[in-house]
Amino acid sequence: MKEQDATQTLSPAGRGEQARSAARVRGSGLSGEGDAPSPGRFATRPLPTGERVSVRTGEADAAISRARDLRRRQTDPERLLWSRLRARRLSGWKFRRQMPVGRFIVDFCCPDTWLVVELDGGGHSRDDVTARDLLRTRELEAAGYLLIRFWNREVTENLDGVCETILAQIEARA
Repeated sequence: MKEQDATQTLSPAGRGEQARSAARVRGSGLSGEGDAPSPGRFATRPLPTGERVSVRTGEADAAISRARDLRRRQTDPERLLWSRLRARRLSGWKFRRQMPVGRFIVDFCCPDTWLVVELDGGGHSRDDVTARDLLRTRELEAAGYLLIRFWNREVTENLDGVCETILAQIEARA
């Protein structure tokens, strides 16, 4: 029998819930031939106990791999802001960097308050990129996230102001 990691997926209705880690489910039947996950980031299957288990799809593995690569190749403004957000340095709030959210990988996310912080370089001023950013913002907001954007230059020239803005948004959502 195969073992699968059980995780609890968050939804806007379940804000603040912690994902279960390292729980093991034996004999869940998730490895059967006719048990392929449906398209999308995660497929969930009910267990006999009523819990749901998430099975990562190939698409999810690719997103995780891409996020890891982005963490290794972060820009200077991302590195600078991360130095203030990491390890609960911003008033004790937990942030993740380059986190897969839906079909996107966001620069920074505070999962407890569903806040996403994006840093934009000069390439984001082009019309086609601006249109993609607007679509991305709408999709993330429809999923329950608040997305705030800063220019890279803002981060390098006014890091304290950026952190104050992020903290004000967190406190408004908490």
